[in-house]
Formats: sequence, C-alpha cells, structure tokens
Amino acid sequence: LATALFTTALSLATVWLLRRPLRGAPPTDRWLHAMAPLCFLPLAFLPNWLGRLVPASVAANALFYVPALVLSAVVYRLVGTLAARCSPRPIGRRDVMAIVVGVAMVYTLVGWHFSTAAGEHAGDEGHYLMQMRSLYEDGDLDLRNNLGFPPDSERAWHHISPASRSGHWYSLHPFGLSLLLAPFTRAGLLVRHLILGLIAGLACGGTLYLCALFGASRLAGWLLTGLLALSTFWGVYSSRALPEVLGATLTVWLVAAALMQARHPWRSVVLAAICAGYLPWVQTRFVPVSLLGAALYAIEGLRRANRTAASILRVTVLGLLCAAAYGLYFGVQNRMFTGGNPACSNRSVRSSARA
Repeated sequence: LATALFTTALSLATVWLLRRPLRGAPPTDRWLHAMAPLCFLPLAFLPNWLGRLVPASVAANALFYVPALVLSAVVYRLVGTLAARCSPRPIGRRDVMAIVVGVAMVYTLVGWHFSTAAGEHAGDEGHYLMQMRSLYEDGDLDLRNNLGFPPDSERAWHHISPASRSGHWYSLHPFGLSLLLAPFTRAGLLVRHLILGLIAGLACGGTLYLCALFGASRLAGWLLTGLLALSTFWGVYSSRALPEVLGATLTVWLVAAALMQARHPWRSVVLAAICAGYLPWVQTRFVPVSLLGAALYAIEGLRRANRTAASILRVTVLGLLCAAAYGLYFGVQNRMFTGGNPACSNRSVRSSARA
C-alpha cells in the first residue's frame, strides 16, 4: 500500500511539473521539464506490486510498454528543447553522405568482428552464402555439387526446393543478394561485410533523404535516422548476409524516387525501375512492395497538379520497364521451378508432373 501511494504521489507531482509554463523559464527548468516523464517509470512495476489483483500478462507487458512510452516522451521533449537552440539549416547532401559512410563503416566492422569471432552462418545466412559461392565457382545455382553431393533424403535439410526442375538442387531462398555478393567472393570476409555495410548505409542515407523530402528539420531527420541505424534488429540484420536490409534499401529509394520526380524527372525513372525491378529477386515476399512502390510513383507523377505530357511519358516508361523486369523474373522462376514457385509442396510437384 505504501509503495502504491508513493507511486501515485510521484505521478501527480510529475503531472504538475509538466503543466508548469515554460515561457521565460531558465534553461535548467527546460531540461527538467524534458526529463520529467522519467518519474513515471515506477508505474511499470505497479502491477507487480499489486500481486494477484492484476493478471500476469498485464504485469509482464507493463514492464515493457511503460518504459518505452516514458522514454519516447523524454526523447520527444528533448528534441523540442534542442530544436529551439539549434540552427535551422536544412538537411543537405553532406548529411546524407555522412550517414551513408558512417553507417557503412560501423556495420562493416561489427559484421566482420562477429563473423570472425562466432562464424559466418547465422540463421539462413549459410543458404545465401552457398548460392553466392555457386554463382562464383560454377556460374549456376545448382547447389548439389557445392554441398558435397548429399543424398536426396537431405534436400529439405539444405533448404532445397522440392519444385526444382530436371533434378537440379535449387534453393528455396531467392538469390538477389547472392548475385550482388558473388563478384566479391574471392576478396574475402572483410570486403563482403563492406558491401553489406554499404547496403545498410544506403538505406539509412535514403531515410535521411526522405526526411528532407518531407520537410523535416535537420535535427529531426538525424534523430529518426539514428534511431533506425542503431536499433537492435537493424544492427543484427545489417551485420549478416540476409536479404531484409537490401529489401529495405530498395524500398526506401523507391519511395524517394516517387517523391523526387519534380527535381529529377528522368533520374527518378531510372532509380524507380532499378528498385522496383530488383525487389522480387531479393525476396519473393517483396513482390507486393515492388508493385506498391511503382504505383506510388505513378500516383505521384499523375496528380492533377503535375499531370503533363512529360509526367505521363515518365510513368509509361516506368511501367514498361517494370513489366519487362517482372516478366524476366517470372520467366526465370518458371525455368527453375515447377509452377514457378520454389515453395511448392512435393504433392503439388507430383500433380503438376502427372498433368
């Protein structure tokens, strides 16, 4: 009871502090006002103190969500305090380049250190590296010889698609990332992580560029990009040979291409075609993302205020380039897999063969 009363009193004091006017207040009061939400942290433990009166699921989630909300409020208020003191200089090209280079260097070293200390394979990483080596050494994607000619009973163990045509051993995993890494296979581990770090850096640079296109302040853009670049999941995936970060990079720049049409009309077409056309090769589940990105480009280009003969021509050219890219993708999928689907079940394969 005493703990609950203490928490309630502390929360009421915090509410009073947050309501205090700040106009004309000294800088110290402004910083205290920004940090005031920290006083709500004891609320995260209140369900535990109430014992069986509160379900265990509520107590467990409070330990996660309350600190997240409190820290978000602190960050929001700190940004407001800093913004009042910072230069209004907008986001520039140097900011984007600094993010690209900085993030690339960080995750090159982090990934190289992890692979050196713990090994190359993490999760599905080994499957993408095997495709990379097969492309470099054999010039194909048939992995059986690269795996040491294992028996057919081990196909599922090695993530080999049951729909592979003509007895080949094609992986269930798309090869878009492996294709980019293959030319650097012989260069070694550090160079591979340099490429992976550069992909992560380009995604973060694209995020900052998007902030500029949306009219965000320099401080807000740097803060948002930093929160992405230093987040746990981004750090893990940026350090490994996995397709998610490459998919995020292409998606970010596809959105940027849609929004930069007014400034760079034909350059945006080339950028959008590359991003939309390559997304399906990176991961099959990125096909809807690619289609949505191309649609966003068309909508942005054909808005009533921008609808000119030039914008219609650009959207038409992008549509033709995307159609060619999708046609090539589905053509290759059908040549490699029965029904064009690597995840096709054995039963479906047998049915297709009988048909």
